[in-house]
Amino acid sequence: MSLLLLWLRIDLRQHWRSLVVLGLLVAIAAGIVLASVAGALRGSTALDRLLAQTLPATAIVRPSGPVEVERIRALPQVAASSTFNGYTGFGIDEVPGQTVGLYVPADSDAMRTIERPAVLAGRLADPTMADEAVVTERFVQTHGLGVGDSVTLRLFLQEEVTTGVSGVRSVTPPRPGGPTVPVRIVGVVRSTWFGDSVDSTGQLTPSVGVFQRYRENFVDKDESEVVWNLIVRLHGGEAAIPDFRRALDQLELKTPYELDDRAAELAHIREVVRFESSWLVVFGLCALLVGGALVGQAVVRTTQRAVLELEPLRAVGLQRTQLVALAGVVPALVAVAGAVLGAAAAVAVSGWFPFGTAADYEPSPGLHADALVLAVGLLLVPLLVYAGAALAGILLLYRPLPARRLRSSTLARAAARAGLAVPVVIGVRLALEPERIRGTILRPAIGGAMVGVLGVVAATLFAVGVADAAERPERFGQRYQAMLGFGHTGKDLADPVALIDIVEKDPDVLRVVDARFAVAGAGSSTVITFGMPVEEHGALVVDRGVPPGATYEVLLAPKAAERFGADVGSTVPLDGDKGTKELLVTGIGFVPETEYNGYSDGAVVTPDGYKALFTGFVNHVAFLSLRPGGDLQAVSDRMYAAAKGKTDTRQAYVTPMPPPQQLAEIRNVRLLPIGLGLFLGLFAVSAVAHALTKAVRHRRRELGVLRAVGMTPWQTRSVVVTQASVLAVVGVLVGVPLGIVLGRTVWRMVAQLMPLAYVPPTALWVVLLSVPVALLVATLLAALPGARAARLPLGQILRAE
Repeated sequence: MSLLLLWLRIDLRQHWRSLVVLGLLVAIAAGIVLASVAGALRGSTALDRLLAQTLPATAIVRPSGPVEVERIRALPQVAASSTFNGYTGFGIDEVPGQTVGLYVPADSDAMRTIERPAVLAGRLADPTMADEAVVTERFVQTHGLGVGDSVTLRLFLQEEVTTGVSGVRSVTPPRPGGPTVPVRIVGVVRSTWFGDSVDSTGQLTPSVGVFQRYRENFVDKDESEVVWNLIVRLHGGEAAIPDFRRALDQLELKTPYELDDRAAELAHIREVVRFESSWLVVFGLCALLVGGALVGQAVVRTTQRAVLELEPLRAVGLQRTQLVALAGVVPALVAVAGAVLGAAAAVAVSGWFPFGTAADYEPSPGLHADALVLAVGLLLVPLLVYAGAALAGILLLYRPLPARRLRSSTLARAAARAGLAVPVVIGVRLALEPERIRGTILRPAIGGAMVGVLGVVAATLFAVGVADAAERPERFGQRYQAMLGFGHTGKDLADPVALIDIVEKDPDVLRVVDARFAVAGAGSSTVITFGMPVEEHGALVVDRGVPPGATYEVLLAPKAAERFGADVGSTVPLDGDKGTKELLVTGIGFVPETEYNGYSDGAVVTPDGYKALFTGFVNHVAFLSLRPGGDLQAVSDRMYAAAKGKTDTRQAYVTPMPPPQQLAEIRNVRLLPIGLGLFLGLFAVSAVAHALTKAVRHRRRELGVLRAVGMTPWQTRSVVVTQASVLAVVGVLVGVPLGIVLGRTVWRMVAQLMPLAYVPPTALWVVLLSVPVALLVATLLAALPGARAARLPLGQILRAE
């Protein structure tokens, strides 16, 4: 024990600077790895932890017309439910850009027996109070209004509700003409229903007391005409949906309805979160490998120095095993301190996790200490460092081979035979040939250079794919920028022919597609089915197969095809109000996105096919494609002006079709591959810089002898520059093609995950610039080691030689 304490005091006193560097390396590596793993685990469980405490809805029932909701609520499968009017809204004076809110709970069950949200700040609104509201976290971040702040709700007049303008997000937003209601924000909440999507600006939900006190400002005077939607939680969860659907059919509601399976929606969120978490784990593994390489080199150097300093004690009886144990104690203790510092850093940055999509579903945001991850890290880091130090000590003591050259590089021999300059030949040898010094093999930095180039190229191609999708909504099947609505629940409320004729002549409009859609049954599921002409070029984005061309042909969106187990060439039975028809699947592609469906879930048939299935429609609309630079506001204004006196436009509207939220999800998942690429690029730079510095230090005798026989200082610099250039070129030759393959593979995975139309990302400039950029970076890295090599003290080196 006394010898151990004495050695600790001596080593810490004499070499504290190098030990501090070792401790910092351990802390940085451990902190990154622990933060990545803990963040991945936290993100992967965020949605399930939120669902476990929020009594989530299992499904949403969206009837096309009025129904007796109490009959639905009384079904034995229903554990809890809440209603809301699908065509209502309100304005918020303090939020000018959000003129219409589209959700107001109509009963006190919401936030109590179903979708009871996690409270992030404050409390839930009192259902008996007409002056309270809750908001989501994104609302606070976007608008700067949180707990304790007051806002003014502006309600619609009942005649405005009757015309339907109160539930429309048109390009010319209606300004409510009804009473104003001051409300106070009492809480910030989160659930899968009362929550934020990745591209939202947040939402405000008033207390049900607002609805009860101002009921006439939210529903039609004739409440028998009100279309109530329901969110329901079923006994048995998702497994009970087929029985629930059969029970709904037995009620004979006399109006088509859509049953949204919340589990299907949450499955996509899980896939995105799983992708984010997987990349975070990959980032942590890369940090582990990179940190292990850097820490391992430092541990080997520290152990080698300790063994050399302790070796004289063997003459007085110190055994080899005792020497190895002593040599590893100091690095292990330093690793303990570094691990503690790294764990503290991981906890300090835990507030940044989870990130991306998972952040919108984390029930307890803020700092978080994952006890299991931290405990494993605090235990393993010192053990691994001590094991590495012991192994290095054993190699040094039990394999004390003299320094000798290993097998020479074939490329170096070829350079020598070709008669290249001596600095070039030596530089190639330093880059490609390993060296053994006292049992330790010193490897060149080729692997680091290749991995770094691979990571940068793969991340660049991934970013190119994201940028392409961001600029081309047609990758998501969205060839339309706006929707002109004029009919609902089987009734045209304006003259479709007149309005379509007006907008077709508008100079900013490129294409107008007349479409109707309704809900079709498909076995135990339903699907929004569009009837629209598809013979026009570019009307649809088809991933596989062709658009439907005959009455009994259909194109399915990817999620609908997956749900039905169908593919091109299959037949699917679709059930409309005219009966069930067998339709041939001619293609898999994307459909227009509406408030009833996503772009990847739906079906398209020809107009004749639609007439064979349905007598009416849920909505009658026209999809508008604008010319580049077209002004949708101007199109809307010109349409209203031209239609004046020709048709009633009070219930016609032009509403923009925003990009799907999956585009924002892609921007989120883009960060990790790009961050990983930058991280690997920095690793390549550090690996090459370390190799150059190590070569000058370890081979100073060889360089000194060459200087003594005539090599000039500039030639000595050329040796280091050649070494760096060879490492860079080899890294580019191997890393660029592998990076292209990896980048495209990752982008294909994302395309299938979203989904979107996959187009291989290309970046010719990456290939063209890779060699000159790599050589430039290598030359800059060689500057300092080359200068040191040119200034080597020849006298001291030759005397030692």
